[in-house]
Amino acid sequence: MNNTPQETENPVITYLRGNSRKKSYAEATLDAVMHKTKLEDAETKVDEEVESESERTGRTGKSEEQPREEDQMNNEEEWEIHVSADLKRKMSGPWQNSIILKLMGKQLVYRALQTRLAGIWHPTGNTHLIDIGYRYFIMKFDALKDYHHALMDGPWFVGEQYLHVQAWEANFHPSTAKVTTTVVWIRLEQLPIEYGYCY
Repeated sequence: MNNTPQETENPVITYLRGNSRKKSYAEATLDAVMHKTKLEDAETKVDEEVESESERTGRTGKSEEQPREEDQMNNEEEWEIHVSADLKRKMSGPWQNSIILKLMGKQLVYRALQTRLAGIWHPTGNTHLIDIGYRYFIMKFDALKDYHHALMDGPWFVGEQYLHVQAWEANFHPSTAKVTTTVVWIRLEQLPIEYGYCY
C-alpha cells in the first residue's frame, strides 16, 4: 500500500488543453500570449489594408463612398420645365393689373420714384413698385381704375423726363427689352387745320 500522499492539483492553475489533457499555468499563459499575438497581428493587417486603401483613393481622388460618375449630374446638361397653358394662366393672373415702366434719362432712386409716381397718378388703392433691374420697374395696382388711368391717360413725365409705360406681359426680360416707341411733342408751323384736328 502506497502511503505517499498524492499531489493535489490546484484547480486554479490547471486548465484543459484541447479537451484532451490538463495543462499547467505556464502552458495556459503561453497559449493566452500566443492568442493575443494572433489578434494583434490580425488588427495590424486590417489597419495596413485601410491605410493602403486610403492612400490609393487619395491618389486617384475617388472613394467607394463617393457617388459614381454616372450618378453625378453633368453640369453641362440642360433641363426643361414644361408648364401647361392652364398653369401659365393661373401664374399670370395676379399680374394682369400691372404695368412695366422705365424712366428715360436721369434715373431716380427707388423711394423717390415711388413718391413721384404716387403724386402723378393719385391712386385710390394700394400700389406695389418692384425693381426688376436694367432700369425697369413693375407697378402693380390693386384697383382696376388706377391701372387703366396709368396705362391709358398718358403721356407721363417725371419732371422733364419721359416715363415709358406699357402693359405687363409674360416672359418679359429686362436685360433684352428695348423701348421701341416713345412720345414726342413737335410743333409744325402753319399746318392746315384738317391735319391736326379730329372729331
